[in-house]
Amino acid sequence: MGILKDLIDTAFGVYDRAKEIPKTTKPGDILWFGAYEWLVLEVRRNRALLITKDIIGPEAYHNKLEAVTWEKCSLRGYLNEDFFNSDSFSDEERNKIARTTLPNPINPKFGTDGGAITRDHVFCLNIDEANQYFKNDNARKATYNGSGFWWWLRSPGTIQITAASVDIDGALDLTGIPVHSGSGGVRPALWIKL
Repeated sequence: MGILKDLIDTAFGVYDRAKEIPKTTKPGDILWFGAYEWLVLEVRRNRALLITKDIIGPEAYHNKLEAVTWEKCSLRGYLNEDFFNSDSFSDEERNKIARTTLPNPINPKFGTDGGAITRDHVFCLNIDEANQYFKNDNARKATYNGSGFWWWLRSPGTIQITAASVDIDGALDLTGIPVHSGSGGVRPALWIKL
């Protein structure tokens, strides 16, 4: 009955949300957590840093064109409130997501201030992290609905009405895109307790 139930559940989009993340998880692994597939970027002691394998949807970095840093942008609010508290995660999964202290360094090319240190459950990578965790542009490429798509980073661009991004070819765009652009892809990252 167990195998038959698994086949029926899979056919109807039901999956075991309480499934344990293997202790043998390592960087490069793809795993299911909540309603999404995630790429493992780093494993440190009893925690793993994950980023969604694909873009979850388009969203503006901020809801209007104004100078803003990660600390005050609407995308941070969306990820840590709406997304974090959505049906994408069970209560058990939500409890595994660690609240993380995030540095928000300056843009390394333009010196634009990245703002205050934040504490978040869910976040976008910054420029340094996108460089560190992906070996090349090809590895940073992401898709949305099967097509190549660009995605936001939490770092500022040339000025604080822009935010850095990863372009459709996987290259880092340090110049940035206007923060109110609603066509930017969101690729959430989070640390989970193993």
